[in-house]
Amino acid sequence: ETTSTLSSEVEDLRRAAGVGCASILHLTQTLLARAPACLPVWVVTSGAQHLLQDKTVEPAQSIVWGLGKVIGQEHPELRIRFVDIDPTEVEGSLDLVADLALGNDTFTESEVAIRGSDMFVPRVRRLPLPSSVPTTFRSDATYLITGGLGEIGIEAARWMVENGATSIVLVARSAPDDRVAHCIETWQRQDVRAGKTWLVKSLIAIIE
Repeated sequence: ETTSTLSSEVEDLRRAAGVGCASILHLTQTLLARAPACLPVWVVTSGAQHLLQDKTVEPAQSIVWGLGKVIGQEHPELRIRFVDIDPTEVEGSLDLVADLALGNDTFTESEVAIRGSDMFVPRVRRLPLPSSVPTTFRSDATYLITGGLGEIGIEAARWMVENGATSIVLVARSAPDDRVAHCIETWQRQDVRAGKTWLVKSLIAIIE
């Protein structure tokens, strides 16, 4: 019973994600083909973002944000904006979305989540690290880094190795350059540091 229920949930998630992604993909293709200089594209989801007061999140809705962000980066002329409405107050949230869209010349945020009558936007702020908790990684675990062959990805991998990681998967859309390849070759050999021997097993997955 549990296995059957789980399979059904996975299939429902796959179907919902396919519908959502197909919708935004087809819309994008149509707009690029017919109206290169178009008005802003508003992507509206429900429960895709998890705020502190939220108890659940809708994975299929979150996937739409992921694809939409990629499209927005590759086609900035579409001016894609994301709004995640309150799943418990859909009607009221949609009224706020309409107000935002009608006044799009004055609203400059590209991402917003509506909960009740409040609107939340993403911001980056510095947080202090707890000094009493050391940063360590399990030697028997494998860690995945997306964008792993870029500057930040390689530095993140280096930091993880220095703190105990022994198996790292670097995922990227292109092949490594000479500098990155040298780093990986170095990690694939035994490296003695601080009295410990680490053998890093790096796997590079190239996604065309």
